[in-house]
Amino acid sequence: KQLGILAGLSLPLLLAALLLFWRAGEPSAAIRIDTAEISARYTDSLRIGVDQDLPPYAYVDSNGTIKGFLVDLARSLALEYGLDVELYSRGQADMIQALAAGDLDLVVSNTDEPGAYLSSDVLIESEDAIFVRGDNSYISTLEDLRNLAVAINTASLTSAVNSYINENNQDSLKIVMNQEHGFLLLLNMEVEAYLGNKASGYYLLQKWNQEEYFKSVGAPFNAASFRFLAAQDHEDLLALLNSSLSIAKQNGTYDKVYEKWFGQTVKSYEK
Repeated sequence: KQLGILAGLSLPLLLAALLLFWRAGEPSAAIRIDTAEISARYTDSLRIGVDQDLPPYAYVDSNGTIKGFLVDLARSLALEYGLDVELYSRGQADMIQALAAGDLDLVVSNTDEPGAYLSSDVLIESEDAIFVRGDNSYISTLEDLRNLAVAINTASLTSAVNSYINENNQDSLKIVMNQEHGFLLLLNMEVEAYLGNKASGYYLLQKWNQEEYFKSVGAPFNAASFRFLAAQDHEDLLALLNSSLSIAKQNGTYDKVYEKWFGQTVKSYEK
């Protein structure tokens, strides 16, 4: 049908139409941007800060290697435009301080820093969950935690959760710095529930081969988005990475990285 329409065009119009069809077949050309100035500006490696203890998003393994979905994705996005990457693993607060001091070019964060920094397009969404032992049948919401012993990861202490916990569980609340501590308290029956990142929690349970003994209950909460954060004068760098992210989603690179890290953890274990 399209060829029949083209056949009725004059030669100049036919050439113009063919040019449009040819350009439409180039998936990356429409979203690529001029990288000459940016490449000249970032001849050294991009210094990127990632979380040090939030697998499978980002973490440091037993050999001291920085790994995770966000690590592989950051490398892939930079490589699209020939940029090198140096990764630094730190806590969220330390990363923001390093960014403010100019010691990092970018940080990957799921916390809001309104007005202070520029942010990229969303890299991946995250959410928290209530974890309980597999035989638990009386906890399904935050309200059910009233007057119960609860462990909560520091990263999950948003203002809304913190306000509720302080009102109802102040004497029995245990603050933990990592997922391992929270699940050990739950396993040893020192708490009735643990509040932490959902995907990271299931990743750890699979690693321990303990996913049959725990479950998450109720609706997820603390929905957040991981993004690159950068200083105000790095707008061009974020534009470059946003372009690269769009390309990665078109050519399948993003899906491959996602499947590597979440292919076994995105399935639901709710019982």
